[in-house]
Amino acid sequence: MASECFVTAVETLEPSEAGGCQDPQGSSSSISTVLLGPGDRDPFQDSPSDPQGSPHTTNLRVLDPGSPPVPPSPTVCVPHRAVEHEGRVPSERHSPGAEATSPGDTAVPKGPARVPRVLSDEALRRRLRVLGEDPGPITEFTRRIYLRRLEKLSRSPEGHSPELAAALQTGHVPDCAQDERVLAQQFDRPDRSRHWREGLRKASFNYLLLDPRVTQDLPLRCHRLSPAECFRTFVKAVFYVGKGTRARPYCHLSEALSQYRAGTRKVGRGCPKVRRILEIWGSGQGVISVHCFQSSVPAEAYTRESCVVEALGLQSITNQRKGNCYGAAASWPPERRRRLGVHMLHRAMRIFLAEGERQLRPADIQGGR
Repeated sequence: MASECFVTAVETLEPSEAGGCQDPQGSSSSISTVLLGPGDRDPFQDSPSDPQGSPHTTNLRVLDPGSPPVPPSPTVCVPHRAVEHEGRVPSERHSPGAEATSPGDTAVPKGPARVPRVLSDEALRRRLRVLGEDPGPITEFTRRIYLRRLEKLSRSPEGHSPELAAALQTGHVPDCAQDERVLAQQFDRPDRSRHWREGLRKASFNYLLLDPRVTQDLPLRCHRLSPAECFRTFVKAVFYVGKGTRARPYCHLSEALSQYRAGTRKVGRGCPKVRRILEIWGSGQGVISVHCFQSSVPAEAYTRESCVVEALGLQSITNQRKGNCYGAAASWPPERRRRLGVHMLHRAMRIFLAEGERQLRPADIQGGR
C-alpha cells in the first residue's frame, strides 16, 4: 500500500577510485541513498552507468517489511561497477498498474548483506522527466535538491503532481485565473514578427479523452456527489490530453478506428492510447472526448496541453511526452505551470458537467475525420 511506503535519504560513503574502502572519517566524498519501503514500485528505467562518471550517485535499496531504514555499512566496499546492473526497458504505458518490474527491481534476498543499486545522474534526470519535471544540470550542488524533488513527486500513489495530489486530497483548487489570463492575452494578439509553431490561425482546441467506465455518466449523478469527489472521478477518468483542430476534430481517434475496422483489436497492439480506446470500444461503450479552450492558435493549445499533462503526471495517463510550452509560460517555474494545469483541469470538468456525457463509438466517426 502507498501508505506503507516511505522514501528517505541517508548519507553513506563512496569507495575510492582505486578500489579501496575509505574509513568514515577519512573520506571527503559522500553520496545519497534513497530507501524504498515495502511494496514501493520502481516504474522507471535505470541507466547502467553515469555517462559523465559522476561520483555523486544514489543507491536504491529495498527494505524488508517491518525493518527499519538501515544505511549501507561503511565497512563493506562495493566497487562502482559491481553495484550497477542492466536496467530494463520501461513499458510504453505510464499508468501505475501497467509497469512491470523484474524481481531484482522490487525485492532483495533476505540476509545481512544487501547490495545497493546505483542511480546515475541520467537515470535521476529521466525519472524526474517521467514525473513531469524539467531538471537542469545535475551537479554535486543540485543533486540533493533533485533527489528531494523525486521523493516528493513519488509520494502520489497515482503518479500525479504534488499540486494535483493536494487538490484531490483537500478539494481546494488553486485560483490561477490571472495566470490563465496572461497566457491567453499573449496569444490573442501574438507578435507576428516571430515564428510561431504551426502558424497563427485560431482553429485549434484542446481535448481530453475520458473512460466512461470510470465516469459512469458523471454529469447525471454529480449532484449526489461532493465537488471534491466529482473532481477526483473526472481526473481518474482522463487517460489522454491533446491538441486538435476544427478541420479534423476526431483525428486523435483515427489510428484506433483503423485497427478496429481491420479487426486487430488485441490489447497488445498499438500505442497505450490506442489500446485504451480499443478496450473501451470492446466493452460496448464509447470514448468521451471533451473539447475545451476553443479557437486558439496552435502555440496556445500546445502550451495548455503541456500544463495539464504536467499536472496529471505522465504515469497516470497514456501520453508519451509532456509537450512544450510557448510564450511567457515557457519561463515559468514548473510548480506554477502545474498549478495552472490543475486550474485548467477543473475548468475542463465544469465544461464536461455542463455539456453532458457524449460517447463516440466506431460508427460515430467517419474515417477518423
